[in-house]
Amino acid sequence: MTRIFTLAPRENWICDRFLHEWNINNQDITTENIYESDILWLLAGWCWNQVPRQILQEKLVVLTIHHIVSEKFSEERVREFILRDQFVDLYHVPCMSAALKVKKLTDKPVIIQPFWANHSFRKIFRREGERVYP
Repeated sequence: MTRIFTLAPRENWICDRFLHEWNINNQDITTENIYESDILWLLAGWCWNQVPRQILQEKLVVLTIHHIVSEKFSEERVREFILRDQFVDLYHVPCMSAALKVKKLTDKPVIIQPFWANHSFRKIFRREGERVYP
């Protein structure tokens, strides 16, 4: 069975609530040990550099981007996105506006799925071969 490790910022923010709810409702596929996981879900993109690069290279990486504020998306943030993009296999966004912005920055798959809208949220983590597909 596929095991998912989810990294959240631990900043007492909405991402931490998502992580808590996800863990409660998906105990069958969740692991708290990053080394036991098949998939690494980066629930807060700014935390990606807390993970050793070797793990980022070994795991299937799903990155959630909640939104991109164009006025705040500086050249430095674009460079960081491009650097991080080399480790990401799939992007998850909660809405079309975020998807359109992410698609301008990467050729990786972008899945639009609101949080907890229905039971189909889990399908973004299905594996087929070495890729993540909805």
